[in-house]
Amino acid sequence: MKVTSNGKPLEAGEVSAMIYDGNTLVPISLLRQLGASVTWDGDAYQVDVKLPEPPAALPAAADKSEVTKQQNDVKKLKKYAEAAELYLKLQTLGESLDSARTTIRLTADAMNAGKAEASSLISIAKTSYFKAIETLTNLTKETTKSVYDDFDKYGINSSQMMFTLTDYQESARPALDYLVEHSHHLR
Repeated sequence: MKVTSNGKPLEAGEVSAMIYDGNTLVPISLLRQLGASVTWDGDAYQVDVKLPEPPAALPAAADKSEVTKQQNDVKKLKKYAEAAELYLKLQTLGESLDSARTTIRLTADAMNAGKAEASSLISIAKTSYFKAIETLTNLTKETTKSVYDDFDKYGINSSQMMFTLTDYQESARPALDYLVEHSHHLR
């Protein structure tokens, strides 16, 4: 897939733009070619994108419709950056929930086998699980209906994001029930 800016092709590098589940995903690195500052914080799993502001005053020879189009393009790019960041948060959350579930399964196996380490594993499982739930809760608070509506307004299909978050919410409950039910056996 080719990505252009004002008709000029942008170089995708190693990762190209693609369509995934009906959504167009564009590498954030392409934003650098449009003058954006892009930084990655690996500890926080966070991308910080600073897009250049459109010119405050119209140059004398500039076409107003072209400036308006550029301003709209910048707004749209900001929304795409927000959507990319939300996808990254959802991916990180999924990995955290998967890790918590793995720890819970190991705990269950140890409990069923009557192993002594089961009591220490349940403590690890609880910590892992509650950290993932805290992330899920915060992400749920951040992504209100207005966030999804705003994505849709800019042509970003947010239905997969909503589905994924709802799926995480529903799948997290059985693990909590299991931990609560079995933790009193190991005290």
